[in-house]
Amino acid sequence: MRLANLNLVDYRNVETARLTFDKDRIFFFGSNGQGKTNLLEAIGLAHALRSFRTSDTRNLIRWDRPRAEILFRFTGGGTGEMEAFVGLARSGSKEVSIDGDKVKRLGDFMGRFPSVVFCSEDLRLPRGGPGDRRKFIDLLFSSSDENYLDSLRRYHKALRFRNALLRKDGDDMELDAFEREMSLSAAQLVIARAKSLASLGKFFVKRYGSISEGSEEPDLRYVADSEIEEADEFARLLRDGRGRDRLAKSTQRGPHRDDFVFSLDARDARNFASEGQQRSLVLALRFGQADYLRNCLGVAPLILVDDVLGELDRNRRLNFCSFLDEDSQVFATGTEPFSNESSEWETYETNDGCFRKL
Repeated sequence: MRLANLNLVDYRNVETARLTFDKDRIFFFGSNGQGKTNLLEAIGLAHALRSFRTSDTRNLIRWDRPRAEILFRFTGGGTGEMEAFVGLARSGSKEVSIDGDKVKRLGDFMGRFPSVVFCSEDLRLPRGGPGDRRKFIDLLFSSSDENYLDSLRRYHKALRFRNALLRKDGDDMELDAFEREMSLSAAQLVIARAKSLASLGKFFVKRYGSISEGSEEPDLRYVADSEIEEADEFARLLRDGRGRDRLAKSTQRGPHRDDFVFSLDARDARNFASEGQQRSLVLALRFGQADYLRNCLGVAPLILVDDVLGELDRNRRLNFCSFLDEDSQVFATGTEPFSNESSEWETYETNDGCFRKL
């Protein structure tokens, strides 16, 4: 899959941009704050209508404008040419269409135009809390499996209602109604996460072996808050925990507390891995994510690399690029242009939201 054209209107600091991409390696350079990352962020919205920088899409609209618009034209991927339109309103609403047909359900859009983002914030995955890691797997698995997205949405909807009842001391009959739905979707999530993380883990291990030259044994391990895979058993777990949950005013057990951990040589990477090893783990995870999406969706995702390649010397940059699949289209940013590889990259200079092709 390739992104052939990108048009932006009133997106962050970009008033108007109309870009045509002819190569599979595209590089944007310029000083900080000029709009390089904004452009990558806009491209990444085609994956799941989410920014990799903020959860509030209103922040993506140019400060004095009522809405932002993004038009993508994709080619390849087994579907020929397709256009996707995303409109973002100041109210927080979205207008989405594919080839002029309005998209009404998120599940009909997610995974159609996949991408993988490499950025400095990735180190939060091995270092940060479980919430960051759950967000990562939920976005990945939702964009590659509509059934996962459906189970996740039903679970969190029931969870919100159950927590609301706990806060207002709802009776047992009311709790029963939402716990039935929670239990069914919770069991589906536990099974799906275990299966999907095992699949992702295989790609991750293979990639880490290439990066580290096989000197260490990495692993991704699913840590379920409850490994119950039967809805009836999970319903019993919720009933047995009602007293505790009433005191806490929230649900204390369930997939919303799941986690996964990185390990090296059977030791938790959070406590024992060096900074260099953690960076290698993150790289392996992102490359593994690309492999996983390709395997599930049958297309090569776009690779978005924010402020990584431009900060590497030539040898390390070539080493990074050697891990990229030849048919993957790559969009990268940096503060300085490449000096020795300019012929390999389509290069744009970025200045105050404007992009000039060199």
